[in-house]
Amino acid sequence: MRKILKNSYVVFFFSVFLVGGMLTPGTGFAEETAANALKPVAGEKIRALEDYTAELLNGLEPAQAEYIFQIRMQYGIIHGVQTVRRDIGSAVKSCGDKNPEMAEEMTQGFRVWNEMVTPRLDKADAALKTAIQRQGFRPTVRLNMLLDHIQAAFQERDSQFEKIPVTTAEACRGLLDSLSETDKELKGLLEETTQTLTTLSAEPVESAVSKEKK
Repeated sequence: MRKILKNSYVVFFFSVFLVGGMLTPGTGFAEETAANALKPVAGEKIRALEDYTAELLNGLEPAQAEYIFQIRMQYGIIHGVQTVRRDIGSAVKSCGDKNPEMAEEMTQGFRVWNEMVTPRLDKADAALKTAIQRQGFRPTVRLNMLLDHIQAAFQERDSQFEKIPVTTAEACRGLLDSLSETDKELKGLLEETTQTLTTLSAEPVESAVSKEKK
């Protein structure tokens, strides 16, 4: 990934780290981004998220707690991709405004990228909603409140990242070239997210020992 998308990917890494894990989608500065995501001190909204999650997990069986963790984790990925898409769209507009001769090419490149990413993003989001409805150990409204807490924490954290406008022809060319790389990364990531959410189960995994006893 070119540096033009660096801040967007910092937010992406933080989105995943915030909800319980660190994801590394094959970028050239993944370690640096991950390190940056760990630096800031958790704010009020992030602490509220952790408190709410602890309350939500209280009394659950291990498999049910894992279900909640995956809801948080996969929502973080979905939000991260939404952030990347939003920031690329803003960068493409900025490039076209400052470099009119590149506007058509930039718009077309983003259109192709968006056509690859958005349907998979929508599918992952639908799988998330279905996974929330499918479980029966916590009221749906409480899991939707979890998403609200996550969203508030994202907004609190995202506000700490400086947005650097894309203006130079060189930077815009770098952005355009990077689109063909990131669409493949995000395509695979979103398909994996959809698969995880589709197969998510709160049933305990039966061990080999238990099977033998039967």
